[in-house]
Amino acid sequence: MIAQTFPTEPAYVLRNATVARALLAQPQSYPGEGETVRLDLAVERGRLARIRPAGAGEVGPSVDLDGGMVWPCFTDIHTHLDKGQIWPRSPNPDGRHASARTVAAADRTAYWSAADVAARLRFGLRCAYAHGTRAVRTHLDSYGGQDEISWPVLAAMRAEWAGRVALQGVSLIAIGRSATRPLARASPTSWLGITASSALPRLVDVKIEIETARLRERKHAVEEDVEVRLNGDQ
Repeated sequence: MIAQTFPTEPAYVLRNATVARALLAQPQSYPGEGETVRLDLAVERGRLARIRPAGAGEVGPSVDLDGGMVWPCFTDIHTHLDKGQIWPRSPNPDGRHASARTVAAADRTAYWSAADVAARLRFGLRCAYAHGTRAVRTHLDSYGGQDEISWPVLAAMRAEWAGRVALQGVSLIAIGRSATRPLARASPTSWLGITASSALPRLVDVKIEIETARLRERKHAVEEDVEVRLNGDQ
């Protein structure tokens, strides 16, 4: 399929679109028996208004997709946007996870100003949006005062991308460290979740720390996002 110019009108039709039958609410109501079906999709003000078999009579400005596939937008539920785009200045020397953490921590200490974090988050969101992503959930390193820098940046990004990409943040901070200070607010009225990682050797110790963190954060209406690693396993 060659590149198409979409109509500028608020209502138009995507003709001859190929859609996975499994995505349809009533898949058997459309002709054919294959895993995909040809459809005309009526769009109004950026939203799907009607779905009809191809050639069923939708009128108005249109684009012939010539069998091109149409899919729901992506939701990326686990990202680290604040660590993106640092390889040119802080490459991982051996490809190991432990080295990646060490390099990222050093990069954070040296470079992560509000302007730096904003530039990298914005680039990551531009890439995600260009490839069809409409919702992104990202961890944010919240160690050593970085939360005071990164969370306001995230709040600004959420406002900047509103209507295009829904953006959710989750603190990345160990349970023990989160006990020593409250997490910065992403906005004056809302707290975001806490991610608690623990390298404690015994599962019972991990459970005790998790429950302690839950009681503390529940007091501030913080959503929970707990990650536990035991012997390298998650």
